Amino acid sequence: MDCPITINFHPDRLSNNGKLIIDNLIAQGMYHGQFRTRTTNGGKTAHIGGDRFLWEQRLFFDSYPEDSVERPKYGALNLFRYIDGASARFGSCFFSLKTVYVIDALLRMVIVQLIQPRYARLIHS
Repeated sequence: MDCPITINFHPDRLSNNGKLIIDNLIAQGMYHGQFRTRTTNGGKTAHIGGDRFLWEQRLFFDSYPEDSVERPKYGALNLFRYIDGASARFGSCFFSLKTVYVIDALLRMVIVQLIQPRYARLIHS
């Protein structure tokens, strides 16, 4: 079964540069996450030292530099193939990730989960 991972977003929200998200996407050709845009549909802790920052650091074993705004972008598996994406609550528009990117992301996640904890235990013992 081929189910895409979708990243939903609100095209009409303002980014931290005062422009609409959709205008930034067109001008920059790249989707930026909440740490960079400061745009949210929920918690406002996506900043250095915030709750989201702290749990991402734990989840990804401090893989991201502490001063980095280049953080993970979150998507959802569109198992039921909703026409408005898997997480419409997070935006009326969405991107579907290519299978190649999904496989790469899953492999990275498995590698981090399997290797990092063992490596971390060696460092801390």
